[in-house]
Amino acid sequence: MKILRERGLRDLKRQPGRYIALLLLILLGVTVSTGISAGNESALAAVLDSQERGHVEDGYLTVPEPLDEELVSTLTGEGLQIEQADYADLSLPDDSTLRVYRNRSSINLVSLDSGTPPQNSDDIVLEKLYAKENGISVGDTVDLSGLTFRVSGLGSTPDYSTVTSRASDTSPDHKEFGTAFLSSGGLERLRRAEPQWVIGYSYVLADSDLTAEGLVRRIMTSAADGSGDPTTVASLLKQEDNPRINTVVDDTRVTRQIAFVAGGIALILIAYVLAVLIAESIRRESPVIGTLYALGLTRGELIQQYMMAPMLLAVVSAIGGTAAGIACAPYMQNNSAYYSFPDVHSQVSPLIVAYGLLVPVASVAIVSYSVLRRRLSREPLQLLRRDLGEPHAPRIGLVSLPFRTRFRLRGFIRELRTNVLTFTCIVLSLLLLVFSFGMRGSILAYSDAVRQQVPFSYMYIFDRAPSEVPDGAETASVRTVSLTDSSGSDVTFVGLDADSDHFGWDLPDSSPDHVHVSSSLALRRGLSKGDRLSLRTTDGSDHQVIVDGVLRYPGLAVFAQRDRANELFGDQPGAVNAAITDEADDALAAQARTVVDRSEMIRGADTLISLMGTTVHLILTASVVLFAIVMFLLMRMVVDKERYSISLMKSLGYSEREAGRFFLGNFLLIVLAALVVGVPISFAAMKPLWQYLISSLPAAFEFVLPRSSVIAIVLIVLAAYALVRLAAGRRLSRVDVTEALKDRE
Repeated sequence: MKILRERGLRDLKRQPGRYIALLLLILLGVTVSTGISAGNESALAAVLDSQERGHVEDGYLTVPEPLDEELVSTLTGEGLQIEQADYADLSLPDDSTLRVYRNRSSINLVSLDSGTPPQNSDDIVLEKLYAKENGISVGDTVDLSGLTFRVSGLGSTPDYSTVTSRASDTSPDHKEFGTAFLSSGGLERLRRAEPQWVIGYSYVLADSDLTAEGLVRRIMTSAADGSGDPTTVASLLKQEDNPRINTVVDDTRVTRQIAFVAGGIALILIAYVLAVLIAESIRRESPVIGTLYALGLTRGELIQQYMMAPMLLAVVSAIGGTAAGIACAPYMQNNSAYYSFPDVHSQVSPLIVAYGLLVPVASVAIVSYSVLRRRLSREPLQLLRRDLGEPHAPRIGLVSLPFRTRFRLRGFIRELRTNVLTFTCIVLSLLLLVFSFGMRGSILAYSDAVRQQVPFSYMYIFDRAPSEVPDGAETASVRTVSLTDSSGSDVTFVGLDADSDHFGWDLPDSSPDHVHVSSSLALRRGLSKGDRLSLRTTDGSDHQVIVDGVLRYPGLAVFAQRDRANELFGDQPGAVNAAITDEADDALAAQARTVVDRSEMIRGADTLISLMGTTVHLILTASVVLFAIVMFLLMRMVVDKERYSISLMKSLGYSEREAGRFFLGNFLLIVLAALVVGVPISFAAMKPLWQYLISSLPAAFEFVLPRSSVIAIVLIVLAAYALVRLAAGRRLSRVDVTEALKDRE
């Protein structure tokens, strides 16, 4: 065994380039995948910790007048936590808007990144992203309604992770809108200057037996004051329906899943390359192995010895990659630049550590053992003769072809197994390139779809029919329903006029249970004409519908004629609760429960591009480097394998350039063939996987690989090939003419 250990050390010293490349291959794959995963895991942990420590609300409701203290006391005694959370939207001199609350005491607590809570009547705490965008720091002053307040702190709250004015807004504008918090004295001071306040309450159901709907019924059937008039609940927003709270969690989980998938692809590629290299090492050293067998060494001892180097590399690179990924985790996510939550610190998640340490080591161990066990199953005499059971190349008459073409073609056929393995490695490398380019292309295509397929500018949704609809506006009935399958996804059911000018669709006047679905919903659930769909309304009743067709629309939606939609849900045929307009209408906005703004949808799609930007660029960079390293290792393997033949060609008077064409020229053909086959295969493989990755997003969109991305992939692959070909040429130049005299076998 001492002889074997010394031989292993000599092999490490003799081929440092190979082992350094393998080390970088595993290190890069582990670092990027664990870094992105840990970064988003850390961001997710920060969000969830903020929600737990800040006692995030179960819901928020608004009322025209403050609730009766006796009612609040009764509800509190039943286990409900409720806190008054009035607010006012105030404009600043720079035309930005601050939504001002009293500093919370029990629900949706402020988490400070810097400074102190508001204590004096002139103190104010600002949401940190608004402060950053507007260049405001602790100690600065802001003017509200003619009053001056000193910024005592900067922070975030769990009910405004996505800082938007309306819950229906899809993307924040941190320069234009933010939240602020005053002390009780500061709030009373501001109330005297600003009389217009929205009266609202945050609640946590906690140990009570109430539901959100039950709480609303209790409030509406109780007297607000001594007059006995019932209190009206103007609006209710439950936590599960609040994008300000939930969107950050969904987006962060999607990015984490993408990192795991990319890392898995990289590790499969690494394992495959390692198998090829180990198999070639056994072929090259088979006479030595046969001699060792003859001397009495067992197969187990040889397997242990030949596994030592790859296992050492795997352990070192896994430890280094995991440590580097966790250390760089806060910088490998950009959620904190878009969503408002406490500062991200690296979280050592057991799942991430296990993924970074165990998966690479286990995959290398399994692949190495499998290849070695199969390759070392030959008899000593077979190993001495390099008889490893490889099929002999068939004799093909190629006399009519020029010598160089004939030589390269025979070489290609003789090394067909190696060429197939090389081809497969390149295709696996292309899978990562297609994945990274396709992610960006898919999100860009979704952004374009929102621009082209949303046929209105504004949709105002009310709790009841609007009092007045302006000229040019269309009315509709809009409901939120959910799918009864395991996903439980929310879907918008839109009832339209038969002659809708905005949508321009010819919806048939069929039975109420026949509907059309959006292309996004059809893609998410795999729906086509004739399929059945089960929908559940907010009151828990189920409705079975039949899909009559698919309409181009980027959101999860179901469409029918308004009268038929109302009939399906048991409403009056002419009932409406929405208005569709081309222009903004302040009067409708004041009455609306939800406003769907086309420009906000577009900005939300564009924001998704920037949100995924860090992940896309990291995976793209890693995939290009991985491809270059794989090509380098495979070309190096070919040169090492053909050292005798290369030396012989040189001794016969062929130049290094000519020898390179003979032995490395086929690589270009393999690369081109891999591009032709690998890009379509990778694209086909990614289409269903992409739908799984984005399954938590409120929309579904195709995996798209634009022509420009295909061209970029081809150019990157050819550029990487050219660089690696130069490096392989340098190694070929170091093959000495005397090499042919050292090994005739």
